[in-house]
Amino acid sequence: MRATVCLLCAAGLLLAGCGRALHSVAGVAENARTATEQMASTSEASNASREVLIYPEASTLRGGPSLALTQRYETREGPDGFMIYDTETHTIARIGNQTQSGLTMEQAKKAADALSTAASHAGQ
Repeated sequence: MRATVCLLCAAGLLLAGCGRALHSVAGVAENARTATEQMASTSEASNASREVLIYPEASTLRGGPSLALTQRYETREGPDGFMIYDTETHTIARIGNQTQSGLTMEQAKKAADALSTAASHAGQ
């Protein structure tokens, strides 16, 4: 009996630790992705400024706009459905005072499209 209780307690502790480990792995992965995007952006800006110092007309020779690594608003699966994640502020997006979480996939796609359209029009 005592061995069974000890075994159950050990299994419970092991399972509780696994949940924390998966959460921390997801956090590390998100931090690595964000850091990679920031390094790429910083590198591109640094290269462009050096290019201008070497050859001032270099910007006129460039092709189109630079490649974006991610969209500003991403649809992600959360614990209670889908959500819209703002990659610039690193938070769940909001429309008005409503947080965009707990959505169906269809609702999340429509909300992400609406937010992306609004952001692109605001930048013009």
